[in-house]
Amino acid sequence: MNFSETSRIFAWLFIIMIILLLVGTLGFRHISRISWIDSFHSSAMYVSGLGPLTVVETNEAKLFSSIYALMSGIFFIALAAAFIQRITSINLFETIPSDKEEKKKK
Repeated sequence: MNFSETSRIFAWLFIIMIILLLVGTLGFRHISRISWIDSFHSSAMYVSGLGPLTVVETNEAKLFSSIYALMSGIFFIALAAAFIQRITSINLFETIPSDKEEKKKK
């Protein structure tokens, strides 16, 4: 994986993070009826993997919060995997030889 490909991956992850923050902020603001700053703070806490900040009271808010937490959790795992993969520079698909390659060597 070269530098430009890695940069492209991190750029897409950054764009997805911004979209998740916007969706979370708007969702918490309109569904949970909390202030803009609390909405942004809550969505940032979810995206960063730290969890809920405010108590949601309505069923709609609880449903949104649950779905948003799942989306954010999946994104957080993908982001962590991308960082770990880049830091360790391990690409499993390139390091594991296939059966065909082993036969060619013999």
